[in-house]
Amino acid sequence: MDHQNAKGNKRTTEPAHGAGDGVRVRLEHVTITTAIVHATEIVFDAFSSFARYDLWAPEVQGACHWLLIQAGGVGSRFLAYDKPGRRHLTHEGVVTELERPRRLAWNAPFGEWPRALIGSEIDFQATAHGTRVQETVVFWFADDDSGCTEALLHTQGSPAHTPA
Repeated sequence: MDHQNAKGNKRTTEPAHGAGDGVRVRLEHVTITTAIVHATEIVFDAFSSFARYDLWAPEVQGACHWLLIQAGGVGSRFLAYDKPGRRHLTHEGVVTELERPRRLAWNAPFGEWPRALIGSEIDFQATAHGTRVQETVVFWFADDDSGCTEALLHTQGSPAHTPA
């Protein structure tokens, strides 16, 4: 099942990688694309180390550190700290996909709704002038958690939030 709501968020039903508990509703919250004037391998290494997580999204004043590093990357675990607005969120994330230097994906229980998962799917593409990076922020909800999706879309600080 695929559909797009009035705000342009794509919603599908599929298994969430790393969720371990079956089918969830997948909501693509926002996609951001940027060009970086460095080789793809250098850009990928910078993103996948999480060492400069604070520069990815300075508006949330993030920080990150590794808890466990697995050979090949998939299954590696980290703690991410975010401060969007006046809230403080902590996510214990797991790397679900790692294909150097093309793709990195992770998910974690979302700090405000632990029954939901938050994650990023980051794709890296070599260009004539460096690297194109596209990050999609994704949420997954249990298929029977009907109110959670709409509540998320109306959360303060959400790009989809429209104040009354």
